[in-house]
Amino acid sequence: MNGLDLVMDQHGGSRRPSGEQFRLATTTAKLDRFADAAPLRNSALELRRAEDGIVFEQGHLTHDALKSGEPPMPGTVRARAVGFNHVALEVGDIEEALSFYARIFEFELRGKSEDMAFIDLGDQFIALQKGRRQSRDENRHFGLVVDDKDAVRRALAEVGIEVLPGPFLDFYDPWGNRVEVVGYENIQFSKAPNVLRGMGLMHLSKNAQALKELAAKGMAPP
Repeated sequence: MNGLDLVMDQHGGSRRPSGEQFRLATTTAKLDRFADAAPLRNSALELRRAEDGIVFEQGHLTHDALKSGEPPMPGTVRARAVGFNHVALEVGDIEEALSFYARIFEFELRGKSEDMAFIDLGDQFIALQKGRRQSRDENRHFGLVVDDKDAVRRALAEVGIEVLPGPFLDFYDPWGNRVEVVGYENIQFSKAPNVLRGMGLMHLSKNAQALKELAAKGMAPP
């Protein structure tokens, strides 16, 4: 999930692009020629059509070049992407995977079997699936939010896991899954108060930049 810098940057919240061009660079696509990108206004984007077929509308990014080659029909209702229920990682032995991750993170299990295990994240979870055969991931990764990023850095050093070069806290597990560790206070992602209470994490809060970014989207906490 490396490298999304448009209005939303998954590494640290939103950022204002410079000049007249936005850049979208994901691990699966690079769309770099945004003509006459619209300025930010009232935490949303004006509607402009770029030469790549990208449409910015009310802060949402869509693409009107569907596989069929035709844009959506007027009145077409599409589901709104809301969030992530879980992330699935393929590993080798389940017990070995749980032992590895327990040396770095504190967590509880929802359940496990010989072939699967479920690491509880409150209202989300990580599914560990036995049977990884592919080579190590390169840019593909997921961002795991923690309450103490420095504690993770120390734990990685203690178990001899190399932190990957770059400005972020990324590492590989023994099966080639790439994990980026993100501090809760630095990002827009927010657990509901009832979920934080159930997880015993009511002390968590957001820093000034994260609060500013949330407020710009009408999502400031009460």
